[in-house]
Amino acid sequence: MKENNKRAQIYKLEFCSLDNAVIHNIPSSRFIKVSADWFDIPISTAEFTEVPSADNMIEQELKGIITDTSAINRKELEEVLSDYGILRCTYTNGVQRIIGTDQFPVEVELSENGSPARYELTVNHKSASKAKIYQSF
Repeated sequence: MKENNKRAQIYKLEFCSLDNAVIHNIPSSRFIKVSADWFDIPISTAEFTEVPSADNMIEQELKGIITDTSAINRKELEEVLSDYGILRCTYTNGVQRIIGTDQFPVEVELSENGSPARYELTVNHKSASKAKIYQSF
């Protein structure tokens, strides 16, 4: 399993609020240990980028598309994503990365756009480190 495969794509995205997660994070490590109750976000596509900024932080951006625009799905997404939390991205090469930490949680924005209608999920986040490789415990 190659960790830095540039061709790997996100095929699964999950969210957990900080209240429902136990996180063991060592800032200098590229790994993060998480025990959590994950909520599956039904994405059809997602892209994630990381760029170093001038203030020695990492600017992270995640954009995802959700095509299930039912009222039930919208309500559930709004309820779950209303808290600060962390995201787990599972890539086609098997690597799982965590966006956010207990010290730098993410805030997810959800909007409805397009024709046909779809939900757009957006995360603009600054972190002290790149997305870390997930380990359960």
